[in-house]
Amino acid sequence: MGPMALNAVAEITDRGIDDALERSVAWVFGENELGRSMIDTESGIIWRSIRRRIAHGKLIHVFKLLSLLSLQRTANHLAAMVNTPGQFDIDMECRPYELGWLLLAFARR
Repeated sequence: MGPMALNAVAEITDRGIDDALERSVAWVFGENELGRSMIDTESGIIWRSIRRRIAHGKLIHVFKLLSLLSLQRTANHLAAMVNTPGQFDIDMECRPYELGWLLLAFARR
């Protein structure tokens, strides 16, 4: 849905979005946090995202607690550990409706 939102913003603001679209496509082809293509050439599947190996859902509670306790320095240190290279992997999930949204967004261009 990102390209559709960008198209809507471009129409309202008269600002170009080609740069953002080019970066998005480059991300799919490997200019991302992993330096890997999101396209599985054997199956033809385009994987949808990159995820942390450590479950973010569980960490969010830790970050909230650190924030409530005003321990921002500790939270920043933990965030740096969680966001280091090697802590990410391809989220091997593909939702077919996303491909439909892409077709619709680019058909309007």
